[in-house]
Amino acid sequence: DDFEAAPVDSLPAGASTLGEEGTARIRVTDETAASGKHSLKFTDASGLQNAFNPHLVYAPSLHKGFATGLFAVRIEPGAILFHEWRDSKSPYRIGPSLWITGAGDLTVGGKVLAKVPLSEWIQLRVECKLGKQADGTWSLMLTQPGQEPRRFDGLAYGSKEFRHLDWYGFVSNATEAATMYLDDIDLKTE
Repeated sequence: DDFEAAPVDSLPAGASTLGEEGTARIRVTDETAASGKHSLKFTDASGLQNAFNPHLVYAPSLHKGFATGLFAVRIEPGAILFHEWRDSKSPYRIGPSLWITGAGDLTVGGKVLAKVPLSEWIQLRVECKLGKQADGTWSLMLTQPGQEPRRFDGLAYGSKEFRHLDWYGFVSNATEAATMYLDDIDLKTE
């Protein structure tokens, strides 16, 4: 989804937005975009019941093959992105999971992999085997302005038992007023 067909201030199609309260919301905007003229703006706020609000979730129900998730993100100072793949079990099992802090730290499993620029668009590509092919590891490719793409292989799932992608989430995890943007979300399997 590149959000180009969506009107400004509309909800994203094909996904659920959760935890919107007060000024915390997720809407299509024309303030900035990685490509085209529209993107998705996450506006976080202080005093929310849960730090993981607001968040955006797709329910793809992918159970086999080689999955690739690609998206562009722009983190503004103070914002925190939490992106995770989960199954629908209870309790859920976690596959790929990453964080980007408002200071620009890209982390996986508590380890800083790279420093990313704030207030600039970057692109992330997550690759993961699903179903019987799942081996407990995933790969990440980071593309940022003016640099060669960087690849990180052999990253561990959050749960060794993760096999199916049923919850594809983007979480604004700040506890104060902060903004981040998403664009060009693409998820597929081969």
